Amino acid sequence: MAAGRSIYDPGAQSQTLGNQIVVLPDGVVLDIFTELGAHSALVRVMQSSNHGTTWSAPVTVSDLQAVGTTIEHPCGGARRLRSGVRECRPRGIIYVAWQDSRFSGGQHDGIAMTHSADGGLTWSVPVQVNADHNVQAFTPTIHVRADGVIGVTYYDLRNATSSPASLLTDCWLVTSSDGVTFRESHLSGPFDLDLAPNSQGLFLGDYQSLASTASGFLPFYVQTDAGTQVRSDAFIAFPPVTASVQAPAGTAGAPSRRGRLRRA
Repeated sequence: MAAGRSIYDPGAQSQTLGNQIVVLPDGVVLDIFTELGAHSALVRVMQSSNHGTTWSAPVTVSDLQAVGTTIEHPCGGARRLRSGVRECRPRGIIYVAWQDSRFSGGQHDGIAMTHSADGGLTWSVPVQVNADHNVQAFTPTIHVRADGVIGVTYYDLRNATSSPASLLTDCWLVTSSDGVTFRESHLSGPFDLDLAPNSQGLFLGDYQSLASTASGFLPFYVQTDAGTQVRSDAFIAFPPVTASVQAPAGTAGAPSRRGRLRRA
C-alpha cells in the first residue's frame, strides 16, 4: 500500500471537511468536499483520471450558505453535522446535497441539491428538495438507486412547538425520478431532539447513511430515545418506508420495518 500524501492544500486559515470519494463509470475518481475559509464556505470537487496519482485543481460546485439550525432553547441549536453527502448515478450523473439558507433569503436552512453530467466540471443550479419550505431542515444524506431514482433523507422541525420542555423533530425521505419533483415519506418521529447530547449544539452523531435495494431505499439514521434520559440510538428502515409498521432489526420476513442497531 502506498504511503498517504496530500492532494490539496487550501492554504493558511482554511481547511477541507467531509471529503468523499466517488468513482465514475469510466474510472475517473472524484473527491468532493467542503472548503472552509476565514470568510467563505464552498462545496468543491477535484478530479483524477489516473487512479489518484495526480489531481485537477478544485472546481466550485456551489457556495455554501448554511446558517445552521438554531432554536431559542436553553441547550442551543441543533448542530450542523455536514455540508452534504454525495452519490454517483450509474449513468455517470453525480448528485450533491447539503443544507443551505439560499431558498429562504438567509432566514433558515433547507436542503439543496445539484448535479453534474460531465464528471464534475459544471453543475446545475441548486434546487430545494425538502418538502416543507417553511421550517428548518438539516443533515441530508443522498443516494441514487440502480434504476436512477434519487433519495434524500433529512430532519426537520415542522412539529416543534414553543414549549421549552421538548424539541420535536422528524426524519424524512424524499424520492425523485427526475431531480425536479420530489415525493416525501415519513421515516420517524416526532422525537425529542432535546435529549441528544450537547456538543456545542444538540448532536445526533455522524451515523446517518443511505443505501438501497433494487426497488427501495435503506435509510440509516439516528434519533433520541423515548423518556427523559439523554440518549440516542441508530436505526435502519427497510423498504417500503412506513411510519406505522416497525420491528427490531434482523427480524426475518419483515422487510418493511424499522430496526434499532446500536447505541450512538
